[in-house]
Amino acid sequence: MATQFTAIPPPSSFEEERLILFETPKDFRARHGYQEIISLEGKKFTIIGGYRFKKIDWQRCGVSGCKQLHGNGYVIRSTEGLETNIGHCCGQTLLGAEWKEMFERFETRRKKEALESVLSRVLSTRDATLKQAETAQRSLEVAASKVRGIVSTLESFGPVKRAFRDCLKQRGSLAYFRSTTEDERQMFRGQTTVRETKGHIDGWHAASVDSSWLARELRFRVIVPLTDIKPEELGGLPLRELEQRLRDFSSMGAIVQMAEVYVEDAEKLGRPLNWHKFEMYCEASKVRMDAQGYRALRLLAGTA
Repeated sequence: MATQFTAIPPPSSFEEERLILFETPKDFRARHGYQEIISLEGKKFTIIGGYRFKKIDWQRCGVSGCKQLHGNGYVIRSTEGLETNIGHCCGQTLLGAEWKEMFERFETRRKKEALESVLSRVLSTRDATLKQAETAQRSLEVAASKVRGIVSTLESFGPVKRAFRDCLKQRGSLAYFRSTTEDERQMFRGQTTVRETKGHIDGWHAASVDSSWLARELRFRVIVPLTDIKPEELGGLPLRELEQRLRDFSSMGAIVQMAEVYVEDAEKLGRPLNWHKFEMYCEASKVRMDAQGYRALRLLAGTA
């Protein structure tokens, strides 16, 4: 999607295309044209980047006759292409009004570039989240239909319905309590029941989540707001508001992820092995089912 940014005047012949944030002293010392010491006499300079170092990496000012140690500074370039580093206070002291003009020009470019950078991330995040949400919405409709079919089959029979709901409460665990055997009573004196597990229902989460609620969240908290955003209007927002948009998109992404997890779990819930294990659990826990109940489970397990 094409977007118009606020234009930045093209850099002069001795400015960088983009300002540079130097992370280590090596970053500017290794540059072609860097000089450890430069005389300011008769030269015109521009700021091409900045740095802020911990005390262990403080640098000496590269201006001839200064050599002041500092941690907060800038890299300057002359019209001849020579570069060196200079402390902020050194610049104010040595260059006076010229430094003020250089620094104001630097700050104007820095703020515009920061705005462009965040705006670019907002737009790419917005487009990616919207595309992901629309895909999730289509998949969610199919997955929810499948889950409703499975749950409807199980809830057609009272005892099976209760057993299934008990499993959902146990986060899909196919566990039940049975009376202890004689040997177990000898081993665990005073214990009359023991918990036994027949397995786990994969995708239980999809069956326990309200898919209609999730569909509404996806549509009205993600798809509609993102569709209504006009990219050309974003360019007029202050940096702080754009950064807030990025955080908003992050929370929208969490909703998209919930939908994707639901779709994935719906696939797991449809696995025949789930319902073969569930039938074994029903038999072991003495869930009383008629022939229709068994037939429903065996249809889900693919064995009927």
